[in-house]
Amino acid sequence: MGSFGSPDSFGIKLVNLVDRKFGRYKDKNVPTARLLDAYNVGDIYYAEYETFEDYSDEIGDYATKLRFFVANAIRNPGSYNRLYSVTGVCDQRDVDKFYPDIVKVINCSMFMPNISNF
Repeated sequence: MGSFGSPDSFGIKLVNLVDRKFGRYKDKNVPTARLLDAYNVGDIYYAEYETFEDYSDEIGDYATKLRFFVANAIRNPGSYNRLYSVTGVCDQRDVDKFYPDIVKVINCSMFMPNISNF
């Protein structure tokens, strides 16, 4: 995973891809995603971020807020590399209820081991 840089730079790149402003908000300084945490355990990169949708000028906040937890790994099962990704998502209102279980599931994900070519 070193080809993607450090875990922080990987997380920033991931969030910047999500933080695109389209439609009526393209000229406003309204963020649509924010990186919360990025780290690695061995050769697996983890990122946690929030997305914001449906900005309301009336209430001055977003109607939809989602929390994402992502695990990424590169494996070589033979002749070429593959990028494996597992993502867990929950609504911001339900973070206390579902988020610990989502993190457990993502952390238990087993990626295929690398095969050395002789």
